[in-house]
Amino acid sequence: MKCALACVFAIVGWYLLYPPANLKNDPDSPSSLSKWEIDGSYSTAADCDAAYRDDLNLMVGLKQNSHDFLQTQVGRCVASDDPRLAK
Repeated sequence: MKCALACVFAIVGWYLLYPPANLKNDPDSPSSLSKWEIDGSYSTAADCDAAYRDDLNLMVGLKQNSHDFLQTQVGRCVASDDPRLAK
């Protein structure tokens, strides 16, 4: 039984997600996670967080009200089995 549970946890990955743009071209962060765009997939939460931090570091020097800056600020890592990703 323990092996089966460990196998289930082993197949869970992590997605780095960013929200779609709304009509004003601003990040639509309140939208359902199923509508967010997957920027990358990772085997661990730590790997996903590191990629997110790398993306944030790339934003240094951009205008703080630019679309890319705002979208990156609201990005997040989500487990691949998170029920909010279901369409």
